[in-house]
Amino acid sequence: YVRPIDELEGNSSAVLSRQDYELETLTVFDDVFVPWDRVFLFQESKFAGQLATLFATFHRFTALSYRVATANLFLGAARLASFVNGIQNEKQVRDDIVDMIMYKEVMRATALSAAMSPVIDEGVAIPNPVFTNVGKLYSNAHFHDVVRDLIDVSGGIIATMPSEEDLTGEGREEIMKYLRGAVDGKERTQALKIAKELGSSNFTGYILTLMIHAEGSMEASKIELYRGYDFSDSEKLVKSLLKG
Repeated sequence: YVRPIDELEGNSSAVLSRQDYELETLTVFDDVFVPWDRVFLFQESKFAGQLATLFATFHRFTALSYRVATANLFLGAARLASFVNGIQNEKQVRDDIVDMIMYKEVMRATALSAAMSPVIDEGVAIPNPVFTNVGKLYSNAHFHDVVRDLIDVSGGIIATMPSEEDLTGEGREEIMKYLRGAVDGKERTQALKIAKELGSSNFTGYILTLMIHAEGSMEASKIELYRGYDFSDSEKLVKSLLKG
């Protein structure tokens, strides 16, 4: 059962909907025949946990990668909003932008680290589980900060902007006159429209949920990080100090 993301595709005036952004599906397997050459496990329950963990590691690694691109979109929208609002040099705006840069580059750093320091198993490179789960958990915990930063830079107007019908209707000239900022009303409105879609729309709720639960819950990542982490160096360091 396939549907466009209603939060975007259901809105014909949405900027992001023009990019054929994404689809959601509910997939039902009803009396499906699986050929034996496509069966990976059969009554081998001892491997079920390993298979689930391996899948989750690769899946979370993809999260690190696409979340860099997502952060870039929010960062670009915030930068553009700061210019059209004429506040790009204000300290609080610089703080918000730096916060967004940190999030984006932590995602990039963990993605690169996971890729460049893989676990090699029978010639197969598996993304480093520690770096993968650290990046995933950081994203879970801090993506809402990115949304907050965008809202702070853009201003409350992204929640109170006139409707698309008003922006294109008979009163558009008067509306644009009073929506001007550091640039004319038309240019400012175009910049703030995408900020609204990202930071103050139904899509915002959708992507906040996605950034917490996609690729597995936070608890699942914490369990795997704790269970698979090598504590030996840390413990040896403290024991050596105690002996000294």
